[in-house]
Amino acid sequence: MNLNEVIGQKMAEEILTQALKKNRLANTYLFYGPLGVGKFLLAWRLAQTLLCEKPSENLSACETCPSCLKVARLRHPDFYLVFPHPGGDKPKEVQEHEDHFRQAKMAEPYQLVEYNRPINISVDKIRFLKEQIYRMPFQSERKIVIIEQAESMRGDSTNLLLKIFEEPPKDTVIILTTSQIDRMLPTVVSRSQKIRFAPIPPEIIKSELQRRFSLDEGKVEYYASLSEGSLGIALNFASGRCERTLENSYQLWQAMLHKQAKQIQELIEIFNLEKDRSQILLLLKIWQYLLRDILVASVGVDSRHLIFRPSHQTALRPNRNFAPGQIHLAFQIVNQARLDFFRNLGIKSLLVGLILSLQAVLVTNPEEN
Repeated sequence: MNLNEVIGQKMAEEILTQALKKNRLANTYLFYGPLGVGKFLLAWRLAQTLLCEKPSENLSACETCPSCLKVARLRHPDFYLVFPHPGGDKPKEVQEHEDHFRQAKMAEPYQLVEYNRPINISVDKIRFLKEQIYRMPFQSERKIVIIEQAESMRGDSTNLLLKIFEEPPKDTVIILTTSQIDRMLPTVVSRSQKIRFAPIPPEIIKSELQRRFSLDEGKVEYYASLSEGSLGIALNFASGRCERTLENSYQLWQAMLHKQAKQIQELIEIFNLEKDRSQILLLLKIWQYLLRDILVASVGVDSRHLIFRPSHQTALRPNRNFAPGQIHLAFQIVNQARLDFFRNLGIKSLLVGLILSLQAVLVTNPEEN
């Protein structure tokens, strides 16, 4: 496995490659950027390179030594993997979550691992990590830690991690990944070497979708537009996992605009029963896309630049007369709903509040909409 296997992240790869060549790796890295753009994959590849017993002259992992094979299975004794999952589970359920995460990432490193309940990184996880990383390595000369979705750490977890930062073990490299650096404690951010991961260019995402799936050009274009540079999101769409959410989100949008109370109630109930909470985040993202398209259409930009142009074209028709100020307020409302989601507000309460707020801004005169 080589660092350059990660798609569309040349700058991040170059920073780490130069650090390896000069033997000047930082104790702690913070990989930040959108979901599904390769942060975990590059951290994984770096771990394999650092733990390899027979690295090549260009510092690539050999992929055949015992250490490389163990890291490839995400089960090396000197490789600590911490990631969020639903809290309060029994040991058996925790083990099932861990097995699911490993299997999902080994099958497709860009896959977004999702759960049907709120997730966090508990203080017990960081406490166990603190106990382990000050010990001598079991098999290699150093230890590697990946903390995936580090923004999911609870307050007590973050405080304990900061104690590790105060006296970092010299033989350990810690890599944090996050898609929401604004939710990270500033002290954690300031004590890490930050490496930004950019959205993947649309042409690369389209190429990857065509390589993995048998899709027509229209669908490939559509999913690449919806992904906003995230291969993980694009793969979710292309696999069909999000098709129902896409349709229901659009229908709820239309019902909201036309104040169709019965349909709103039915669709909210569908989302409320959704086992995968991440689908609510997807709904909010789709509504942001719709607002973006409304704004683009209102200023007369060519329809080729609309995200929803391959389908659902009627989504734009009732909205062309909205003022930019209305659209801006609607964006703020949807963003607030996203914050409420991360505060674990109930789905039904979140959607009801969101719809009432949007109607107050966008549906001031129902006859015009």
